[in-house]
This record gives sequence, C-alpha cells and structure tokens, in this order.
Amino acid sequence: MRARAARSAQTVVKVGVAQPISIVFDEPIVDRAAALAAIKVTTTPEQVGGFRWITDQEVRWRPQSFWQSGTTVAVTVDIYGKDLGDGVYGQEDLAFGFTIGRSMVAEIDDNTKTMVVWENGNQINSIPVSMGSNKYPTYNGVHVVAERYESKIMDSSTWGLTGTGAYRTEVFWATRISSSGEFVHAAPWSVDSQGYENVSHGCVNVSTDAAQWFYNTFIPGDPVTIKNTVGPNLEVWDGFGDFQLPFEEYVSAA
Repeated sequence: MRARAARSAQTVVKVGVAQPISIVFDEPIVDRAAALAAIKVTTTPEQVGGFRWITDQEVRWRPQSFWQSGTTVAVTVDIYGKDLGDGVYGQEDLAFGFTIGRSMVAEIDDNTKTMVVWENGNQINSIPVSMGSNKYPTYNGVHVVAERYESKIMDSSTWGLTGTGAYRTEVFWATRISSSGEFVHAAPWSVDSQGYENVSHGCVNVSTDAAQWFYNTFIPGDPVTIKNTVGPNLEVWDGFGDFQLPFEEYVSAA
C-alpha cells in the first residue's frame, strides 16, 4: 500500500495561505491511528494544526488558522512495513514539502456583488461580479484555488444538468475554486449584470480583463471567501473546503 501527496513539492513549490496538506492512500485505511502516527508535519515557524479524515483513503492536515506567509512545510509519511490494519502494510515512505507565499485573499459579498482582493492585508483590487442565480446559487464559505486554465469547456452535463437549460461553452481565464464546478472566469456576456444581479449557474462571472488578472495573480492555495448568497455552505470535502469548519470540529474527526 502506497501513499501520495495530492499536491507535492515536485509540482508546486509555493502555495497560498489556505492550502491544506492532503495525503491519499491507494487502499482504505482500517487502523487510522497507526497511519496518523506515521505522518510527521514540520512547520517553520511552528504553527498549531491537526488532521481530519476526508475519506477512508484521504487524510488532511491544516493549521488552526490560515498559514503565516513564508512558512516552510515538510511532511514525512513513514509507513514502510507498518501494519495499517486488516492485513494492509505500507510499501513505500513518502516525503514532500512546500513554502507558503504571500497572503492573497479574495472576499466576495453577494450583498454588494463585489470581490475585494487583499494582499498582505492591503486592498489591491475591487471587482464587480455576478454569481449563481437563485436556481443555481454559489456556495458560501472559504473556497480555495485548486487549478487554473487559460481556456476550459464548461459542460453542464458533468454536474447533472441536461436537456432544457443545458450548456457546453468555452470560457477563458478559468480558476477553479471548488470540486463541484465553481470557477472564477471571464464572462463577457454578463458584464452588464456584474455588480448588480446574479445570472450564472454557480460560477463567479467577471470581465475578461478581471478574469485574466485573477488568473495571473492567484495561485493554488489562495482563499476565496464568499458570503451572503442564498446557497448552502460549501462542504469540507468539496475541493479544499477545510477551513469551512471551526478547528475544534475539524480535528474531532481525526
């Protein structure tokens, strides 16, 4: 049985302040305590944090609050030869690390339909947005940038919408902020609605210039906090929704 990092230093060396550590095993873990005992997280400077199992095969670690900028993180998973329950033994150790970059935070308020962007505590931009309509509302809570595309086909069938109202559209400068299909992306067709009304299927619509700026400015791990929509709260397992839970509740599932 092997483990892998969902995002490792081999592919990403610098991440945002809301990036959790994700370790995925290739088989379900029966003895969770044994698995956690094999994982060591070292942060410099030291920060309080804890584990939460997302599935039987994925465990995450997050700090109590957002990472301090400049933190270095080293993770070792020492499972080789370890009994992880039900006849499953670790086959290979894992080690990876990363660094936390500057603090870049986007805050979107549906009451104002505006995205305010803060870098290291200083406001650097304000962008009109249009989010999900009442029928397809955007989720509330702390979303985290996961991946970016210069162009992407948005296909409603991937989340179950077919027939009337279905769409398959190419969009540009698309930044994913949840696994359920929420993106910040260019939507030139809704510019007149941005800042005034919600007309999307759940994504955060912005102008082409704003979408390209967001794409070039935000990196994986940067938080995008959304509030006051009519939608439900983002789930902790939806993308990297780890900061959706109070820390005490987060670690209670470890």
